Amino acid sequence: MRVSIIIPVFNSEKTLERCIDSLLEQSYRHLEIVLVNDGSTDNSGNICDKYSKKHNNILAFHQPNNGVSAARNLGLDNCNGDWVCFVDSDDYVGKNYVESFLLTNLEETELVVQDIVKIERGDRQRTNVGLYGTFEMLDIAYWIQFNAILKNGYAACKLYCKKTIDRYGLRFDQEVRFCEDLIFYLKFLSSIEKVSFVDEGNYFYEITRESATSKIFPFEEYMLTIEKLDSALAKYHESILETEQYKFLFGLLTYLALLSVFKDTNGRSSNDSIVMKLSALRECNKFMYLSYYVGLRKTAIIENFFVAMISKKKFSVVRVVFPLYMSFLEFARKIRRF
Repeated sequence: MRVSIIIPVFNSEKTLERCIDSLLEQSYRHLEIVLVNDGSTDNSGNICDKYSKKHNNILAFHQPNNGVSAARNLGLDNCNGDWVCFVDSDDYVGKNYVESFLLTNLEETELVVQDIVKIERGDRQRTNVGLYGTFEMLDIAYWIQFNAILKNGYAACKLYCKKTIDRYGLRFDQEVRFCEDLIFYLKFLSSIEKVSFVDEGNYFYEITRESATSKIFPFEEYMLTIEKLDSALAKYHESILETEQYKFLFGLLTYLALLSVFKDTNGRSSNDSIVMKLSALRECNKFMYLSYYVGLRKTAIIENFFVAMISKKKFSVVRVVFPLYMSFLEFARKIRRF
């Protein structure tokens, strides 16, 4: 049985070799490694080619910069494995990563999930998905409540049945750049009859300032992501609306949308544009979860003031004061780093 490991690559010359080497050292040997260079402008493309020429089980593909979803989809279109894993090029895995998936009887499941180990400033923390074993996929809402599906919606740490992916034509949504992996995960879960969770944690994710969750995308992209996730979860709303995962997810997205209003990379956001976006955020059907997320932060007292101002349509106050607040936070972060 062959396992295909798909790695989307973009400007990751500093970490790519570590990632690939960790896969070449796997205890399970029947692997195919698919590298998809997504228009990198550093030496990443050359590194991909170097490894593909040296190892018969490594394939290298190159495309213009179309985003991580397009890169993963290209990998899915060209991989040859019976099962598929995704690994990000700035992460790495333990030598038993693939083999630990195979502790499960794959004839009885279509998806195997293991824990992820997050590393931040040298501190390691392993997530715990909740219940371990092989289960019938009766209701996603159940697993959202008991196995933290919305918190662990990464493309990584999962072994997907390729036949199921092909049967339902499942692909990553190329319209979104945030939570695209969670949307794919939810679609896959909706298509299967059985899922397995294993008590293993052999995937290592280093949190840096360059991590996806540290980036700020345009406001419209957050609104689109909220809409797509809302649609993917629509039929489960009644039973998951009050779960902490649901409130945290949409609270985080609305908070990032708020930040994006004032982080226009072109510096061209007019006052009218800012007010229009704040108004759109207020009218979003997930705006109610912004206060939940803010309440979890150390700066809750201050940020709840801004939530209240947006709720009362005091957009001019937010437009003037919030950028000053963001500048203060950035200054405080710089001081903390010294």
